[in-house]
Amino acid sequence: SPILVERYLDAAELVTAAAITTPEQSQELIPLNFTKAKREGAISDSDNGIMLTSWGKISFKKKLPIAGEYELIISATGYQADKEPAKIEVFLDDKSFQIIDTKGNKEPNDYSVRLKTSTADAVISLAFINDFYKEREGKSPLDRNLAIHYVSLKGPLGVGVNAPSPAHQQLVFIKPGKDKTPEDAAREVLTKFMTRAFRRSVTTEEVNKYLTLFGKVTAGGESYERGRQVAMQGVLVSPHFIYRVEETKLPKDPTIKFKITDEELASRVSYFLWSSMPDDELLELAYEKKLSEPGILEAQVRRMLKDPKSLALVQNFAGQWLGLRKLDEVDPDHETFPMYNDKLQKSMWKETELFFGVIKDEDRSVLDFLDGEFTFVNEPLAKLYGIENIKGDDFQRVSLRGSNRAGILTHASILTHTSYPTRTSPVKRGEWILGNVMGQPPPPAPPVVPDFEVTMKNNPNLPLRKQLEIHRKDPGCASCHRVMDSIGFGFENFDPIGRWRDKEGENPIDATGQLPSGETFNNPRELVTLLRQQKDSFVRCLIEKMLTFSLGRGVEYYDRCAIDKILLAMQSDQYRFSRLVVEVIKSDPFCLRSGVAQEKEE
Repeated sequence: SPILVERYLDAAELVTAAAITTPEQSQELIPLNFTKAKREGAISDSDNGIMLTSWGKISFKKKLPIAGEYELIISATGYQADKEPAKIEVFLDDKSFQIIDTKGNKEPNDYSVRLKTSTADAVISLAFINDFYKEREGKSPLDRNLAIHYVSLKGPLGVGVNAPSPAHQQLVFIKPGKDKTPEDAAREVLTKFMTRAFRRSVTTEEVNKYLTLFGKVTAGGESYERGRQVAMQGVLVSPHFIYRVEETKLPKDPTIKFKITDEELASRVSYFLWSSMPDDELLELAYEKKLSEPGILEAQVRRMLKDPKSLALVQNFAGQWLGLRKLDEVDPDHETFPMYNDKLQKSMWKETELFFGVIKDEDRSVLDFLDGEFTFVNEPLAKLYGIENIKGDDFQRVSLRGSNRAGILTHASILTHTSYPTRTSPVKRGEWILGNVMGQPPPPAPPVVPDFEVTMKNNPNLPLRKQLEIHRKDPGCASCHRVMDSIGFGFENFDPIGRWRDKEGENPIDATGQLPSGETFNNPRELVTLLRQQKDSFVRCLIEKMLTFSLGRGVEYYDRCAIDKILLAMQSDQYRFSRLVVEVIKSDPFCLRSGVAQEKEE
């Protein structure tokens, strides 16, 4: 949409202005306007600025040309009384930065403070912090006040073509000179920049398009650096930067399958594992057409899994597969669960991410997702779980051996987002496990489903299990609910926010049930053990989930052969996490494309 394009343009202008300094970016004098400032305390306007007669604070919110160092210039008059001079406290982004002692008495002076901003959006505040007033018999009272006449910023300091930032030196690594025209220098810089931005080699014709922008700017009398800014802005709003573009000149026939290029493979791998662009090593192998060689590709995948950037795979895949993002949508009843707050919610989320991260980092069996006998807790989460001797907000790895918890299914994050605000939901929990663990999602509910809330209202004193038994008497509900409810009740010992309980009100918890395959269980740990015994069903489900995440599309019937092949490879490698990722990337769905049918002419 036009609005989205404008946003991209705004972002490109902001980024290039911050990265590349130009002679045009001279040290500006930026006035801070009293009329638009936020005021607190006793502040009044005067003919020459503002007067602070007791405690007062004025805050200026300013968008600066770039983040960096600025000189804050304050013109102020101290009306002195007693032994202390009137003091001005300077705040940057609500944090105290410096205290200034005013000089003289009833005479204006200028004061200077060096500020370093981390973003282009800055909040600068000035406060009068030491008011003093004392009556005197027969004399005028002692009264300490402060007047501020004007405030301005000078900067950014230390920038410009003679003192370039590290980013500037990386992006504008060649300057025109005796042996190189501005156009030749710009072409070299643009070619390197576009190669990284587009994640592939670029043609002379493509470079020429953006070189035209450079030429128009410099022809108008602006600097070489300014021309570089505008040309790079064009690159940053190109579809080849914003999207992962895969092009082919092969026949446009959807029945034809062909390999993607090594450069396209580099982007697919990088955005899958890092949610970011390929690094130099990956791109270099792609340019040499070596990346698609099986041994090299596997070595690169293993390297990338060890890189800190692979945390993105943990956060994004876990967020999608395990539904962690749904935690932002749930809101357990605060009267029933007063201990539930944002801090506890974030702790729940973090526990599951840390657990997932260990399986990746230690290259453990993916079956540990089901019954790993360890987890990570901080003090709020430890209190929820009944784990002693954990203090503070830092997470600690703890053993769960011999406890009633094991694996992700007993994490508070999953137990919470599969519950209702005031009660558990065996239906939601059972449905979630069928779809995300066993790979057997139930069919959609019939169009007309009796309202379970009516059943609850008519039978308020019955345990939840009995209420659901009444609900299942409807033939339209029975077939699916018989399976979902049974599995969901296996985790009924965990309340809506994941605490262990033996009773619900006066009714003892009944966590018995039966899997579709016929095995029975009596408690959560027994259910977890049974689910692990059906390991190939779980691993096949996990393969489908990761393949979906990596491809950005749902799994289709024609992917079955690839899924079978990945499962066989995992069986022969102890179901290791790295083998899952390697085989997904080596699979045909990941490495191949099909032709695209041509649109028929009308």
